This record gives sequence, structure tokens and C-alpha cells, in this order.
Amino acid sequence: STKQSGSVDLGRLKEDSRIHPQAIDDYTTGLILEEEGDLAGAIEHYLKALSVYPDSYEIRLSLGQAFFRVRRYVEVLDALIPAERKSAEGFELMAAACRGLGLDDSACVFYFKVIELDPDNSMAYSYLAGYYRLAGNSDSTIWAYEHLARFQPENYRILQEIAKLYAQTG
Repeated sequence: STKQSGSVDLGRLKEDSRIHPQAIDDYTTGLILEEEGDLAGAIEHYLKALSVYPDSYEIRLSLGQAFFRVRRYVEVLDALIPAERKSAEGFELMAAACRGLGLDDSACVFYFKVIELDPDNSMAYSYLAGYYRLAGNSDSTIWAYEHLARFQPENYRILQEIAKLYAQTG
């Protein structure tokens, strides 16, 4: 998950009167460094911002994304799990970090959280279809593939998989 420079809502950070100006400075410096490709510097500034403003979900999400980009998956989870507020994007990032750590069952839990917040997230259904297929759970695989077919009705591979699974399960 990469950050788009236009997706950052600095206005929401600045509106909150509880935020120390240093947190805003470190966060914006982190954003600039990340945009320039200096992920180590970005992480350093996000951590400084988070130490001043630990309740900021935006800072936690940016930190988690930077950790993910350098494959520090445990730190992704450490950054995002404590957040009180969570988003589909955050849950998707946590799921991807779990996959990177080989924690497929945990990734599955996070993908269900993604679906709760974003029922049209085809990536979550795609992961779940593969997860259930490997586990040999035909009914759940069919469920996931049927949701994928909603998003891609012209994808004949998905439709063939559904038909094959129905034939196997009777």
C-alpha cells in the first residue's frame, strides 16, 4: 500500500487543538521525506510525531505504510493495532503485514474487518478465496468467489471455479 501525496489530510491534524505543533512539523517532514524516497528518515519523523501525539490515526497509518514499504511487518502491526479508530485501509495494511509474516489466519481476520468497512473490496475476497481453497473449505471458497464474481462478472476464470466447486460439492 503506497501513499498518494494527495491522500493526506493535514487539515484534520491542524484543526485538532490538542496537537503539539512539533507533531505536525515532524509528520509533514516525514511525508516529504517519504515522497522523496527516504523511508528511514520518514519513519524517524513519524515516530517523533507519534511520541508527541500518540492518538493520531493519520500518523499511525503513515508510519505503518512506511514500515510496510521496508518490510518491517511486526512494526506495521505495532503502529496500527493500538489505534482506537481504524479504517479499511489500515486493516488491509495489517492483513498484508500478517501475510508477510506468514500469519495467514490473522490475515484472514483482518480481511474480514476490511469487508465490514468496505464490502466492495475485491482484494479481501480474493485473498479469502485463496485462503479457503488451500484449507479445503469449499463452501467458504464458493462464498468468496461469488463475491468476486459480483465485481468481475466477465471474468470467466472465476465463473469456472465456482462451477467446478459446485460440481465437486454436489
